[in-house]
Amino acid sequence: MESTSSDSDNVRTKRSSASKLMKTPRTSEDICRRKVTKRRKTTRMRLKLRLQQKPSAPEISSLLKEFTVDFLLKGYGSLVGNLHDQITRQIGAPIDKSHILWLITYFLRFATQLKLELTFVWQVLSPAMLSYLIAESVNLNEELELAVHLPNRNIKPHLRRLHLSVTALREFLQALNSYSNLPFQNIHDRSRIGELEGLLPELSDLRNLLLLLIRHYNPGVQSKRYLRDVILTNQFLLKSLDHYASESRSCGKFNLTNHLSLFCTPSVLHQYGLCLEEYSTNETAVNNSILTLFHHVAGDLDCPELLFDPIILKTFVRLFEDGFDLEEEWTDLVEYVTRTFLRCVNAGSLKSTPAHSCQNRSNGSGSQQSDPSNASCCSAKRTQVTSNQKPLEEDKETASNSIHMSPGEEETVADILVRLKDAGMHKEICWLQSCLLTNCAMKLQKIDDERLYTEPIAFVANETRSSMPIVPFTEEQEAALRCLPFLRLVRCLGLDPPLIPVRIFPRIPHSWDADTSYSVALQLGNVKEDADLKFDLSRVQKVALPPSSVAEIVPPSKIYGCPTGDTANLSCVPDLWINWLDQSSSGSQMRSKSPSGQDQQDTTSNTSSLQVHKTDTSDSDMVGSPVVLSPEPMEMEPL
Repeated sequence: MESTSSDSDNVRTKRSSASKLMKTPRTSEDICRRKVTKRRKTTRMRLKLRLQQKPSAPEISSLLKEFTVDFLLKGYGSLVGNLHDQITRQIGAPIDKSHILWLITYFLRFATQLKLELTFVWQVLSPAMLSYLIAESVNLNEELELAVHLPNRNIKPHLRRLHLSVTALREFLQALNSYSNLPFQNIHDRSRIGELEGLLPELSDLRNLLLLLIRHYNPGVQSKRYLRDVILTNQFLLKSLDHYASESRSCGKFNLTNHLSLFCTPSVLHQYGLCLEEYSTNETAVNNSILTLFHHVAGDLDCPELLFDPIILKTFVRLFEDGFDLEEEWTDLVEYVTRTFLRCVNAGSLKSTPAHSCQNRSNGSGSQQSDPSNASCCSAKRTQVTSNQKPLEEDKETASNSIHMSPGEEETVADILVRLKDAGMHKEICWLQSCLLTNCAMKLQKIDDERLYTEPIAFVANETRSSMPIVPFTEEQEAALRCLPFLRLVRCLGLDPPLIPVRIFPRIPHSWDADTSYSVALQLGNVKEDADLKFDLSRVQKVALPPSSVAEIVPPSKIYGCPTGDTANLSCVPDLWINWLDQSSSGSQMRSKSPSGQDQQDTTSNTSSLQVHKTDTSDSDMVGSPVVLSPEPMEMEPL
């Protein structure tokens, strides 16, 4: 009996030891995670301080680690959530919005390194926070554009805040990817992560925002580090969306090829070429991101002539001369583009610019779609407007002279629509109508106490009770806002037109309800109930619209304080302001001058961001370049 019991005990011991060996990797990870979670119940920090002695570097590092862990467990999520509520609901005194961007940029990656449960960061990884980051990035980009045009303005705070918003977006996307791969999650947490991942392909504003930031990159004032961060964030987003599509997840109407076609413009590829110039100092991920886009342009989209930019070609030659180590795929790409360029030179077929050849290609690519995310390859409206410039140029003087006419003498909306459609701007009219319908949907969801996160810019504008900006993400839309007849259409509809000292993007007034937005949208054409419509047409009705007010346009000579005809400092200002500068000079001189000290003041906030940002360094190749942000947090050791 004793031998039988001892044998059974040995068998149990062997089974238990075998089970321990099998569970060792999973158990050690769980033990580390549980140790971190248990610190939430502690009320004090373990400090080893010595009297009358300066703390050493290891002691300071240990203190910072303990503070970071305690902060993430006990106050990080609630602090970010309270700041977000205070900003969106305008509770209390106004605060610097860069605080919340800084908290997301620096601390969110620690939460993923420690593999904290979603309970501690769910207020950060939420659809509302993602919508806020997208809308705030658009606002910061607009503020920077205004600050660059205004004289004697300190643009460094605007540069830092915009860079912060980009890094915060990247940390958000990386944290979402990390939490989606965590094995230990309850059903509720997995449902939250799955909901956020399913929302990502529907966010056209997020994809187009990164395109906008790349297009608006100004090498004269912004650093290469900022451009690298934008490119990396865009590449990570596209890889995530492509991964969702490969797993047959719900990707809505997102099509990767159609979205990449928006990058097939000489201006966007030129920005990528500027970044590739620093290939020797770039991270490998940066170079791979740039060459991946070039591969799509030359291969999938069949537009290799767009890579004939002098900066790109010179960089390709330097890559061969320096013997830079490239992957075989990228070496084939460089050789293909270079040989194609030499073949075209020898054949004498380089008679047109890439924009013109791109236009010829887009003319035979099929019908145009109204969704900006589904634009055909390289079909820039700027080139289309150029080919139809004659009818618009003939009416430019008439439109400018009628700016100060009385409402009874103005053109009607129908007259302007006919002119714009004849000029080939039907797509831009549909874009303007879709913005009005989106605002209508937001007003209805506010009544239903629901949240429509698929339109972040409109959602945040509605939450903050501010006017909804109409953001020109693509070059076609931006070219439309430089067209005087299109701007007259914006004013005749009652929208807030662009006004350089205050705003660059036109806006839909916040006072408009759902019926008003719907009635204005009907002036641009019939509205059909389809999949793109985010509300039921039976809930809205056509109402009488008040007559649009004719606001006096302030001439740029007053805005910028420059003499008449001096447009050297207005190279980035829309063309219509430069035209009005010359045409309105006589009228502005006849007006009575305001007393000294009553000039129009700048209304853009210039609150400096956190002083801790000033510890960062910018690129050495920029003289007087602003301080930019590139956080490199220390690795957290398990407790």
